[in-house]
Amino acid sequence: MAEQPRRRTVEVGVVTSAKMEKTIKVEVERRRQHPRYKKHIRRRTVYFARDEARTAREGDWVEIVPSRPLSKRVRWRLLRVLAGPGKGVTPPAAPAASPGTEAGPADAQPAEPGPAEHGQETSA
Repeated sequence: MAEQPRRRTVEVGVVTSAKMEKTIKVEVERRRQHPRYKKHIRRRTVYFARDEARTAREGDWVEIVPSRPLSKRVRWRLLRVLAGPGKGVTPPAAPAASPGTEAGPADAQPAEPGPAEHGQETSA
């Protein structure tokens, strides 16, 4: 009987620090429902991952995979950079808003009124 290959765990998170040499700090957020109160709870885990090419920057969304222990705290490797703050791309794993909570034009708060709206003339 042939064994099927194991699927690797792939985590998606945001880089919170890229100041170390070839190591990045990735924060992975997961949401679960409380068993009794049914409230959705956000939990986060911080992983240290190896970034050999130093391609990830702070704020980038990345995929990481587990690897053998590379140092005392580094047990993950960078798989790829998904999106970054400078690339103008929305985060790939952005949680969707629940129905009824979207802020539409009717729900938008008006901007702070300027001096002309208060009946005051502006001097030019």
